[in-house]
Amino acid sequence: MIGNREFLAHKNRTLEIGYSLPASYHGRGYATEAVRSMVQWASSSLKRGSIIAYTYPI
Repeated sequence: MIGNREFLAHKNRTLEIGYSLPASYHGRGYATEAVRSMVQWASSSLKRGSIIAYTYPI
């Protein structure tokens, strides 16, 4: 395992995506691939009003 990811369901039907990845793995597409698959799965399976994620500067 090189990182983690999770969903946080809010009462307002919003689904938040969270993830982290060590700096040594940045720029290799791992987070892009993980988030893409999370959004795809959540969109088809969880039926939430919206999906949000935040990014922070490195």
